Amino acid sequence: PKLWSTTSTGDNTDDGDGLYFEVGANIGACILEMLLSTNANIIAFEPHPRNLFHLRSTISKLDPSMQDRVVIVPTALGGASATSKIYSAKNNMGN
Repeated sequence: PKLWSTTSTGDNTDDGDGLYFEVGANIGACILEMLLSTNANIIAFEPHPRNLFHLRSTISKLDPSMQDRVVIVPTALGGASATSKIYSAKNNMGN
């Protein structure tokens, strides 16, 4: 998509290379879009164990060339080091 290839200065660069940080990767919908529409490498952060399971499962089914472009970090990001409880509905299937 054009959004992914626009720099902070507004210049359009259609090479699709670069590094994409996905903070709160969930089950990976945005990661799939990035893999299919760019050549960017991706670092994905996802702390929720159930979402992490689905994310890893999805990535594992992709072509190895796409898998090699993704690094999954099983942690949350924040302004300070802390431990927090994650709340989710019992019937949440990771979406």
